[in-house]
Amino acid sequence: MRLLFILLALSVLCVVSLAPGVAAAQSLPAPTNPNLRHLGYYFADGRDGDFTSVVFPFTNLYIANPTAYNTANPDWQTPFRNSLQNAFNNGKAIQLLMADGVSGQQTFSWDAILDVARDFWSRVEIVEVLHEPPAGTSAAFIEAKINDLKQKLSARSLDYRPVSVQFGVSVPTDAITATSLDIVGIEAYLDAPGNPDPAVNVAQLNALMDEGKNRVRNAGKKAILVMQAYDKNFAWTNIKTLEALQEPVYLSAYNDPVVVAVTMFAYGRGGGTVAHPELETHHRRIAVAMGLTPPPGEMQPKSAVRGCSNWTWWNPVFQPNSGACGTYCAQNGAQACEWYAGNGDCYVEFGEGCSVQGGFGGWYATVFVPTVNDHPNFPPSDHLKIPLPRVCRLRPLPPGGS
Repeated sequence: MRLLFILLALSVLCVVSLAPGVAAAQSLPAPTNPNLRHLGYYFADGRDGDFTSVVFPFTNLYIANPTAYNTANPDWQTPFRNSLQNAFNNGKAIQLLMADGVSGQQTFSWDAILDVARDFWSRVEIVEVLHEPPAGTSAAFIEAKINDLKQKLSARSLDYRPVSVQFGVSVPTDAITATSLDIVGIEAYLDAPGNPDPAVNVAQLNALMDEGKNRVRNAGKKAILVMQAYDKNFAWTNIKTLEALQEPVYLSAYNDPVVVAVTMFAYGRGGGTVAHPELETHHRRIAVAMGLTPPPGEMQPKSAVRGCSNWTWWNPVFQPNSGACGTYCAQNGAQACEWYAGNGDCYVEFGEGCSVQGGFGGWYATVFVPTVNDHPNFPPSDHLKIPLPRVCRLRPLPPGGS
């Protein structure tokens, strides 16, 4: 009897520690802004690691930065090409960042960047010619840079793409009037460490974004809102207040036609989202609202879970249909879920980097928005994994599943 009580207690602990698998907050509204098409991270890969298997399933924009690799290696072209090929193969739109000058052992030029990017030009949708130019940069200077780009594109028989300039927090009124400038990047950042009251920070952020968008609108341009998805080089120590700054950026974009993209700085870098998975939960909620991923628990037909690492699952239980299986998985804190129509087997699954892929007849699948407690970037000690009969035991791969 005592042994039975211990097993029951551990079973409860196992389930409670992993639930809930879906954020309890109210869903974000779908975009009413027809121009809002893109969501993507800076430093999805590069010198700090390749995280594209994690972020590609819920983003559709790859920000291609030729300066993002190990500067001790003179050859930046090879990893840059590999990154572009990866984005191309995964069907991502590409925002190409131009650069020139020297960084470490690497030398950059627009010609060298375009010579690599030309092979992937069909996926390039935005070209950024300047990133955080100094105060006082004139419209004439920006126009000259864009004309230089036009000449280089013409020499390579490459079609023109919308051109952006990434400014800082304050959007200048003169520089953005350059005739050939299409898009203005607005950094939706606050000074660290912020106010201890999240409401104060959000009000300040909204005022900043409204001012920047209005200046862009008055200049007849479009905008990219850049989310503060990092801790400002470790200076923002209250992560709860940093969390509060994520979704307001989307809420400033979803119904304002001046905004064409939301980008997030940054994923894989010191103090980035990779170090604060709480932030990623909000980014995934934005992806659901934008229709980039299905709502949590919405099972996709003829599909299976693929691409997981550290993948575990519970023994299957019978569920009468895919919807019941999705609900069961959500109630038990799953990060992914599969249901097989052939016998009603429902699998509660856990893993990082999971995505849903089609082409698996008879199978239904979904992935869930992770919460902080079940996020793979937390240390293993934060996951309670107890080898109980049926509940937390590994299973063999389902036939034809994933």
